[in-house]
Order: sequence, then C-alpha cells, then structure tokens
Amino acid sequence: MEVGYLKGLVTEIGVDDPVKGRVKVMLPEYDGIVSDWLPVVQSLTLGARTWAVPRVDTQVIVLPGEGLEDAVVLGAIYSQPDPPSIDDPAIIGMTADDGVEISYDPTASKLKIESPKLIKIVATTIDIEADVILKGDSDITGDIKLKGDSDISGDIKLKGNSDIQGNIKLQGNSDITGNITQTGSLTTTSAIIGGIVFAAHKHPGVMSGPAVTAPPVA
Repeated sequence: MEVGYLKGLVTEIGVDDPVKGRVKVMLPEYDGIVSDWLPVVQSLTLGARTWAVPRVDTQVIVLPGEGLEDAVVLGAIYSQPDPPSIDDPAIIGMTADDGVEISYDPTASKLKIESPKLIKIVATTIDIEADVILKGDSDITGDIKLKGDSDISGDIKLKGNSDIQGNIKLQGNSDITGNITQTGSLTTTSAIIGGIVFAAHKHPGVMSGPAVTAPPVA
C-alpha cells in the first residue's frame, strides 16, 4: 500500500532564506536524501498571521506533491525521545525552551501564563474585571485608577498619581513622607502626633474638674 505522506527530520531552517518559514528535511524513506526548501503549513498568513517553524532535528510529516520539489511540511509530531510537555489531553497549551508556559484547562476554566523572566504587555488600555491578587514586589510608573477592593501582598512602589475609588484596607505599618490632605472624617483608635499620644495626652497647668480646655491654637 502506497503511503501518502513521509516522515522526516528537519536538518536546516531557512534563516537567510528570502521566503521565510521554510525548512530542509532528511527523508529516511528516500534513502536519507535531504529535500530542497519546503514550506511549513501555517494557520494564517494574510492579515492575522501565525508563526511556528519546527526546530532542527524535529520529526515532521511531509506531504509530497507531484514530486519532492513541491512537497509541504504539514507539521511536527511527537516521538518517544521528544514527548509532549503536557500530559493531560484536555489541556491546550504551549511550552517554550526556556520554560515559558501558556496553557488553558477547559475542565477547570483556568488560563495559565507562567514565565521565569519578563512578561511584557503593551496596550493603550487594559481593562480587568476580576479580583486581582498580587504577590511579590510591584514597580508601577504612571497613573493608576482602582475601583473596588484590592488585596495586595508584598512591597509596592508607585511613581505618579493614584486615583482610588472604593475601600482600602491596610494591615501593617504605613510610612508616609509628605503632606496628607483629607476630606471627610478620620476614625482611629489611637494616634501619635508630634510624639504625643492624642487619645491619652494631658495638658499641664490645668486643674482637674468638670471644666474643659479651650480649642487648640494654630
């Protein structure tokens, strides 16, 4: 029975090839000959474009045309020496050489993006409608507008103006350098102002009794 496709190993990637996205393939079924440049099938090539080219030594499937000169590489296939990086067949994902992983688990409705280094997102506006949990240090330059509750663990460095609408809950010590302008009431169980405990401070030179002191003098 004649086989309609061939298996081969990529021997060269067309880095300097004027037609990008082509590879040369060694074909064991043709006595190990190496093909000329063969195009690799992509999902999209006009307008929106995809780019995925098999690496050297990747096992691929080749579909011959009238001959090998007009064959195409349909894609890569896994083998025992090169198994998949994801074991669960329900998960859709990609793992790069340096450990970057992008995967989606439809059974848990969970999208995972993991990188050992930098993740760079460039946009005019990023609109997130969800609870956000930050763990680790955050260095933010620019204006920030927060609407709703924020739960942040770790150090935060803000450079620029911050416009916050909603409740803010701070647990721990706060060190503020500069002036604070407040509109509205301030409720606190204890305050130390100028080294004096505000709720328990005493006025010297005042006799005890029912009388009260005059208002503070500016």
